[in-house]
Amino acid sequence: MTKDPRDKEEEFIAGLALDTGRDLAAWMALIDAQTFAHRNDMIDWLRRQNLTFAKASRLERIHHNGGRPMYGERPAEREPVAGQRPPATATAAPPSASLPLVPLVQPAPAPAPPEPADLATFLAKAKGYRPLAEMLIRTIQTNVAATALAVHESHIDLAAPALFGAIAVTAKDVRLALDLGDVPFEGELKRLKWPGMAPSLTHTIVLSDARKVDRALMLLVTAAAARANS
Repeated sequence: MTKDPRDKEEEFIAGLALDTGRDLAAWMALIDAQTFAHRNDMIDWLRRQNLTFAKASRLERIHHNGGRPMYGERPAEREPVAGQRPPATATAAPPSASLPLVPLVQPAPAPAPPEPADLATFLAKAKGYRPLAEMLIRTIQTNVAATALAVHESHIDLAAPALFGAIAVTAKDVRLALDLGDVPFEGELKRLKWPGMAPSLTHTIVLSDARKVDRALMLLVTAAAARANS
C-alpha cells in the first residue's frame, strides 16, 4: 500500500538517529546554532553535513515549521520530543502552504549577464514553449546570481561561474539538466541521457507547464550551482 505524506514523514523522523547519528531535536538545535540568510542556504549547509538532498529539504521544512512535523502529530499517539521547540502556529500547515513561490531570493538580485545574441534564434525552436523557456531562464538567473548563458546548437549551458546546468528546447517541451551528483533518480527527476552533455551533468527534468518552475525546482537548481562551485 502506498504511504501517505504523513507516514513518510514519521518514517523519516523515526530513522533519523540511525541514519544520521542525530535525532530530530538534535538536528533542530544544530540548525538553530547556525545563521542563514535564506532557506536555500540551510539546504546547502545540510548537504555539506553528508545528508541527501531529500533529507536536507525535509529537515529545512520541519525547522521552518517551528521544529515540528509538517503534518502534525497523530492524536494521543506520541509524547512531545524532548528539546523540541513549540510549533510556530497552533495548526501545522501542509508543506505547500509554508513554501513561498519563486523567486526564492527576495532582495534585488545582481544584474544578469547580457543574453547572447543568438539566444533568440535558439529559443525559436521551442515554438509554443518559448515563453516557458524564457521564464525558466529568468527564474534561474534570479536565484543563481550572475548565471551566464552559452548557446550551443543543441542546448544552452548554465554557469555561475562553473557549469551547473543546461537547457534544451523542442516544440514539445523544455528540458533542464543539472549537476546533482548522488541525488536519487525518482519522480520527475531522471538520469540524464542527452548526447554531447558534460559528464558533470547527471539529472534531467522535463518541463511542459510553467507551474513546474516552482520553489522545489529552484532548490534543485541552487543545489546544483553550489555543488558545481564547491
